[in-house]
Amino acid sequence: PGAVACPGCGNLSVPTLGYRRMSLEAAAAGPSTDATTPPRDDADDGGGEEETGAVTYMSPAAVRSSLESHVAKHGEAVLVRGALHRLDRRLFYNLWWFCARFSLPLPLPIYPPDDAADAAAPDDDAHLIAFAAWDRAI
Repeated sequence: PGAVACPGCGNLSVPTLGYRRMSLEAAAAGPSTDATTPPRDDADDGGGEEETGAVTYMSPAAVRSSLESHVAKHGEAVLVRGALHRLDRRLFYNLWWFCARFSLPLPLPIYPPDDAADAAAPDDDAHLIAFAAWDRAI
């Protein structure tokens, strides 16, 4: 599902979104000299601030359906940026991609609302920046 046929050769391929997530300091330092292809985002490495990978593209209808499903299953707490990133990276980066594509802000708060029962320490997401692109060389 989601495979697209190449008009030239007819081979099927699945569109992916490449991403690089880094600290503001790393972004301000300029582009990295490492030109390697990002790995697929199959596992949660949970480490450090730097993160690079690729997720499969989702249609706008699939993004909406998946987001509604997560909200129904987990409640509105899933709409916090770090929570959605931990729960479903594919949905998170596709939502970010569509927001960036249409020059819209990402509609997810960085911190949980003040009245949230589990208002734990905020994630490091407040000081991170992400780039999403069609090609894998970001």
